[in-house]
Amino acid sequence: GGNKETIIPGFQYRPEQEKMARKTAECLNQGGYLAVEAGTGTGKSLAYLLPAVLWSTNSGHKVIVSTHTINLQEQLKNKDIPLAGEISGIDFSASVIKGRSHYLCLRKWEHFFKENDCEILPLLMRLVIWLKETETGDIDDLILNKKEKGEWQQLAAVSETCLGSKCRFFRGQCFVSRARKLAEQSHVIIVNHSLLLANAMANDSILPDYKYLVIDEAHHLEKVAEEQFAIEINYY
Repeated sequence: GGNKETIIPGFQYRPEQEKMARKTAECLNQGGYLAVEAGTGTGKSLAYLLPAVLWSTNSGHKVIVSTHTINLQEQLKNKDIPLAGEISGIDFSASVIKGRSHYLCLRKWEHFFKENDCEILPLLMRLVIWLKETETGDIDDLILNKKEKGEWQQLAAVSETCLGSKCRFFRGQCFVSRARKLAEQSHVIIVNHSLLLANAMANDSILPDYKYLVIDEAHHLEKVAEEQFAIEINYY
């Protein structure tokens, strides 16, 4: 309800957007699956976000939104989600959660400092300053060169080297634990297709349990699934 033209400057009514929003709301209420082909200019993000926000805040169920590109994640976080809050008048929480390899492992960090490893010392020194500022431990906040990206893999909080609750940083300080806690407290959780599929395989179980899922940029999902689930072998 309400005249959206007065809430959003430059807003134009689009029947396709309303139809998509209504169908999304129906699907959330009644269950089942909905596939939508939304052309450019439909305003699809708001068409699924508004019903998702209303559904989540009324039902208490989380809604996962999965995208293919980081650009769309940023757009949702910085533009569309605040707009959905403004339009709906609902105070809801949303978070962007990434795969483990994006987060710094504090145990590895401490290990490298104790070992006094000269090889990655320049990267460690950069991270000292960053660690004082970062709340998320998400390396995407820094611009790394090619060499540093390779070195980062030695510090990333991947599941293969995670000690879980046995790690002394697990409670409170661990960035992966913090991301998981943030997801637990959110109504809407934004992820990418890679994390969505890794979570389904329990390789990257960072997401809380969920029943409701919106897959944006869904035409990329098959390719990502192929990359995620395939085992490659070659002659050698």
